[in-house]
Amino acid sequence: PPHPSNACDLSEEERKKEEMLYLTTPEAERAAREKYGMLGILKVIRMKDPDLNMLALGMDLTTLGLNLNSPENLYSTFASPWSDTPARKDPEFYLPQCYYMNPPHELKTARFQKFSPDTLFYMFFNMPRDTLQAYAAAELYNRGYKYHRDLKAWFMLQEEKGETRWTVFDPETWEKQYFDQQVDPAGFLTEDDVRVKLQTSVSGVAQASGS
Repeated sequence: PPHPSNACDLSEEERKKEEMLYLTTPEAERAAREKYGMLGILKVIRMKDPDLNMLALGMDLTTLGLNLNSPENLYSTFASPWSDTPARKDPEFYLPQCYYMNPPHELKTARFQKFSPDTLFYMFFNMPRDTLQAYAAAELYNRGYKYHRDLKAWFMLQEEKGETRWTVFDPETWEKQYFDQQVDPAGFLTEDDVRVKLQTSVSGVAQASGS
């Protein structure tokens, strides 16, 4: 900050202003405490200085004829205390046409038959509570997969060398693996759980998947 000017070059009024600004004298320090410290609150409490009251407490809006209990807007065209013109009722902006969206195209479920299992698994695990999750689950059931609500995993029975074994899809490695532990068949969602009404299917599959 700038240093105080040479006192010899200042008038009496300027010298007092600099003393108050830089607190160069005990009188200036005392005056600052009385004005801005706890003592300064007394002047606000006593309400003897109208300018200080306006600055500290503001203005009583009821003295301006405003009904603060009105359910309507107090001043529909008030923009800002610093605005010289009333506010426009229309917003001062417009939405570019590129932000307006056309209605989405109708979902064609027949396309799911062309998707690979990886795509169906991606939709199931990455689109929770979405319509696509329910359709993906239904198509996976069409291909022989079953979802286990307790293990929260997709299983499929595969026969190899005359032996039937469970395989499980691991979303961490994104591949099928043999599952050597015991699987409780009662934990599988039935086809009716997946193929019922769309709204029920979405919520039922999402809840079972823990999404």
